[in-house]
Amino acid sequence: MATEYITDTDALKVFCDYLAHCETVFIDTEFIRESTYYPELCLIQVSSTEQSACIDPLVIEDLGPLMEVLYNTQITKVLHAGRQDMEILYQLQGRVPSPLFDTQVAAAFLGYGEQIGYGELIKRELGVQLDKSHSRTDWKKRPLSPAQLEYALDDVRYLARAWPKLVEKLEASKRLQWVQEESAALEQEDLYVNHPDMMWLRVKRVNSLRGRALSVLQRLAAWREQTAMSRNMPRRRLLNDDVLLVLARQQPRDMDSLTRMRGIHPTVMKRHAQDILTVIAEAPEQAEATEMLRKPAASVDASLLDGASALLRLCAEQAGISTGVLANRSDIEKLIRNQDAEIALTHGWRYDIAGRDLLQFLNGAAALRVENGKLIVYKTNINN
Repeated sequence: MATEYITDTDALKVFCDYLAHCETVFIDTEFIRESTYYPELCLIQVSSTEQSACIDPLVIEDLGPLMEVLYNTQITKVLHAGRQDMEILYQLQGRVPSPLFDTQVAAAFLGYGEQIGYGELIKRELGVQLDKSHSRTDWKKRPLSPAQLEYALDDVRYLARAWPKLVEKLEASKRLQWVQEESAALEQEDLYVNHPDMMWLRVKRVNSLRGRALSVLQRLAAWREQTAMSRNMPRRRLLNDDVLLVLARQQPRDMDSLTRMRGIHPTVMKRHAQDILTVIAEAPEQAEATEMLRKPAASVDASLLDGASALLRLCAEQAGISTGVLANRSDIEKLIRNQDAEIALTHGWRYDIAGRDLLQFLNGAAALRVENGKLIVYKTNINN
């Protein structure tokens, strides 16, 4: 397979003119985000079944020819665990490419585990042990060595070799369409948008707050997110969750009280102390959207939950897929509490594989028993 390191627009256009005639391209990105809010794109790896290239976005001003390829709806974009790659493209273009095919999703439908790593997938499919010596590379530094470029290219050229094998297995098991449907979930743009007014829901131990303390936390979390976005810095560098909780509980009203608090970096204190005090002072007495808090759920019978979980694992094993692709323990709990609960397990192919049996089990129309040392599901005489 021919390879190339592309550092100018003319070479990029030539490569992309070739890619435009491909039905499938394989993509990956290298980025850093340790000191920024938004990930910094440092390298783009793209491959067909015959040619691959590392494209350098730090020196190429116009990535237009590549974007034309990636946003061509006639070309399938194949990637592994591609959510972060799609986040970067969304930030660059304000939309997500389509159609997508995620090989991590494909592997889960073939029983390889829910979140198999790329290296392990390549080892299983191709028998190749990938080099890991450059996994801690600072991809922003230039020049990149030939070894670093080869390491980066491995993420797409072996993907191009593994993909047809995965598709063949999925077609044989009649699951290709399932993977395509699940991969399409990556195209939902809301996955890549952080809404400041909703960020309080992600704060650790937010459930411990009530009344005005929760109101203050809501406003501080929104301010933190907006400020982190505008300054392109990690939200934790402004105020971490623990500090947010303390501020919400103590609600300092003046500079003296604020400066006595621990955990606020001196630079943040110098630049944003008055902002923080203003947010606290202007927070309303009552919190908003409290119904969105995760409320402690009523306990369910532990034995029933274990039995339902065992049935789900059994169905997954029989289907040769990972249990987590069907549902998680929280989904089962919801179904035990309310058999009309809106969860994926009660629709489509998941229902056919496990949802129907699980509902019958909960209704007493199916049961688990042991035969020849193995757990099986059998139908009772009770009619649905």
